[in-house]
Amino acid sequence: MGSAALIGGVFGIALGISFERSHFCSMGAVADVVLFGSWRRARAWLAAVAAAAVLVTVAVAAGVAEPTAAPWQTLTLPAAIAGGLAFGVGMVLAGGCGARLVVRAASGQAKALAALVVLLAIAAAVPVGLANVTGEVPDMALGTLPSWATLPAAAGALLALAWLLADRKLWAMQVIPTPALIALAVGAGATTTAYSGQPGALVYVPLGGAAGSTFASAIVVGTAVGAAASAALAGRWRLQTLGPSDDVGRHLVGGSLMGVGAGLVGGGTLGAGVSGIASLALGPFVALLSMVVGAVVALRLLSGDGLPSLRRLTRSRRLAR
Repeated sequence: MGSAALIGGVFGIALGISFERSHFCSMGAVADVVLFGSWRRARAWLAAVAAAAVLVTVAVAAGVAEPTAAPWQTLTLPAAIAGGLAFGVGMVLAGGCGARLVVRAASGQAKALAALVVLLAIAAAVPVGLANVTGEVPDMALGTLPSWATLPAAAGALLALAWLLADRKLWAMQVIPTPALIALAVGAGATTTAYSGQPGALVYVPLGGAAGSTFASAIVVGTAVGAAASAALAGRWRLQTLGPSDDVGRHLVGGSLMGVGAGLVGGGTLGAGVSGIASLALGPFVALLSMVVGAVVALRLLSGDGLPSLRRLTRSRRLAR
């Protein structure tokens, strides 16, 4: 086993355990704000983004990682917006972001597994930004932050991280370990990229015909193993059948939209929203904002009286374990 696979697997197992125990979820963070007015998980998510940006910037400055924005170099503005909106709506319909689907599937939920399979299958068929067919960078590609803005952006992320970590509730509720692990995994991915020449983005598998990333694949597999072990040891693992057809249909539609979004953007709320932003690529900033907008719109619609209430789902299952 290569070093990239070993490092990714170790981080994946730790992340799977932490995800399963803390219920860390990007969609859950947005839903907590929209439905309950709670910013706890949103602050934890932002802490992960800020910490990853600081870590990768330091690694690049120290010469242990190579500055790269792949696969987001070819991401265009229309693709970032459309892909982000599709992913945001999809993760609400599927009851969680891509990482959360991995955890739920590993914990025995058949409908989460079905949504995950659809997500991966569709994402694999969609070239990032619909612009990788020729291998050329399109005119409308967003690219990266200019070099003069790199250090100010990292300094801003450091200040944001300090402010976020000052919240005692985040520590009291033990939600700090997950963002810390995410940030460390992104940093490990960046440094692994320098030594292996492979894309090192967190929970990102290069799609559209690109070569597979050993590190990213190992992290995904490790996450599933860690989540399954955590759920089993805590007595939470149980095989759950697909359930009502309308619920299964909602998951499949959600997985499909997430697949389209992940394919266009080059990752989801972690792959693009954390790793992409940490690489200081502009596309993921736009895509992540679009994901949040799509999720908010979907949450508002689904919490209405005439549609299945996501309030009831989040209250009874704490955002789909």
